[in-house]
Amino acid sequence: TPSGANQRFLGIYGQLVAQSPQIHFTVYSPTGSTLPQQFPNLDNVEFADVSITGKNRFTRYLEGLYYCKKNLKNKKLDIFEQFHLPLVKSPTGSTILTIHDIRSVVSKDNLKERILGRLVFGKAIKEANHVITVSNTMKQEILDHFPYAKISVIYNGFELNDKPTINDINDFKNRFSLPNEF
Repeated sequence: TPSGANQRFLGIYGQLVAQSPQIHFTVYSPTGSTLPQQFPNLDNVEFADVSITGKNRFTRYLEGLYYCKKNLKNKKLDIFEQFHLPLVKSPTGSTILTIHDIRSVVSKDNLKERILGRLVFGKAIKEANHVITVSNTMKQEILDHFPYAKISVIYNGFELNDKPTINDINDFKNRFSLPNEF
């Protein structure tokens, strides 16, 4: 099952790439990723394999930082959207950071994780040209901790063929006692 971040990427960029043949897209994805299969026969998108083999966060970060600095410096990127932390800035264009959650910042169980999360997120949010998140609730949570964030909400995409009916939505909201604005 694809992750929420993967579904978001496919929902937004799948349409954007298909509807914008005049724009060239480069997608940096892990070696062996199935993402290229999601964009068949599109001349305006290329995939760059990113081989990061580190077994822990710190070594993966160092490998990723080295890879990005080495491989992005000669690219003329207009916009570079990043989904992972710590943030790597585009050397030539705007850097957008997408945040799905800040659980490490609000961790009640782990003081060390909370302090480190606050430092990493704070630095990334300051360095990003703009932040995107997936809901107004998440936007408010980010602003509660980082009031200086320049942030917009872009909801996750979904397949129109799978669009739920009003009855499905009402049944779901009733089953879980959800408010109308959910």
